[in-house]
Amino acid sequence: MDAGRLRLGKTDFALRQRDDLIKEVVAIMQTGREFKQVFSPFHRGPLVSSILHDADCYNGNYVMVGEAGIGYTNDPLVWQLSDNQPFGNVPVIGCRFGEDDRNEIVCVAVDTQHRIAVSRDFGRTWSEPFDAGPQYDFSCLDYYNRTFTILCHGGQVLRLVWVDGEFFVEEQADSPTITEHLTTIRGGNGLWLAVGNNGRVRTSVNASHFVPKTSGTNLDLFSMTHGNGEFLIGAAGGNVFRTVDGETLTLCPKPFESNADIIATRFIGTLFFVTNRNGELAVGDGDQWNVQDCPLKGHPMRAISGDGNSFTVGDDLGNIAVSTSVKLNIGGDCRCKTTLVGLGVKISGSADGNANVKLLKLENGIPQPTGGTVQNVVMVRAADKNAVDLAELVGKARIDNPMNEVIIV
Repeated sequence: MDAGRLRLGKTDFALRQRDDLIKEVVAIMQTGREFKQVFSPFHRGPLVSSILHDADCYNGNYVMVGEAGIGYTNDPLVWQLSDNQPFGNVPVIGCRFGEDDRNEIVCVAVDTQHRIAVSRDFGRTWSEPFDAGPQYDFSCLDYYNRTFTILCHGGQVLRLVWVDGEFFVEEQADSPTITEHLTTIRGGNGLWLAVGNNGRVRTSVNASHFVPKTSGTNLDLFSMTHGNGEFLIGAAGGNVFRTVDGETLTLCPKPFESNADIIATRFIGTLFFVTNRNGELAVGDGDQWNVQDCPLKGHPMRAISGDGNSFTVGDDLGNIAVSTSVKLNIGGDCRCKTTLVGLGVKISGSADGNANVKLLKLENGIPQPTGGTVQNVVMVRAADKNAVDLAELVGKARIDNPMNEVIIV
């Protein structure tokens, strides 16, 4: 009988198998093959700056910001500019979703000067901008622990304090000299971590008092993200570091062959996404990396966002590319419900139809059930390793004995 159908990209694989033998299905997408460049309302031609600086996503709603203003969508394939542009023609460099003091979802955006705007309808419309004052020059925005935090070029760290749905700005208690020459700030593991030039690292438990740390490197640190219980930091020379608390920075394998600076890092779903100044994109877990064949390759990509089922990237020309997840349709008697599989995850079916998601990694070329990610593999593994007639597939397949795995490559 037909135990179900696997769909990877545009190729269908019909599976014929006794339902009591199929125990787990692994679907790994080679994201480069699934990328699609879509119409971008930000692209203004080669003679006008169209750099996309940042992006964020909440529950399938996306916001992206750049030199041409703010755009939004709830379908990554179709983007449009917001109904009003709160900053006029001034470039927008940061956006983040979060909650205000009334537990309402808001999106905050900041421009390259010292203004802040808020959207309560997922980026479609925006409030009149709040001017924090000419003494501030915004460079980075983040949201963590119910706190929006803004890093300034002058070293100041600002927090938005909400009262009945309205906010005011509060500056850190420390002198800006402690936090000067920093490039980015991110929250995670119960603290805020800020990094910058010459390996500068600062930590704080309240985004107000910051403690200098010895990083062990003098490389410039350009970007940072938090996920899987650790911070991943993009640095000069194509280097990437990881740390749990900012006390010790551990050098990771390089994502790319080139030494171009890592300018953007983002954690989406279960994986880290990194880009460099050469316009290359890689996905991995920090130990293993897969370079993606993105249609925006060759142009720096700074705006990265996603929700695990799909993600978007925006480049310095204002172009946008989208990658969606593999759709895995399993029906019949194989006991695994129809589901949408995110990037680099394993779906293990159980008798009640539930699924557990785990990462994979390669050991000696063989996928293992924990760790990193494998590209372009769909695997059906049977419980009975002595079964002879495992599956009948349409497509190119290889059977690896004695594990009795059918791998479509």
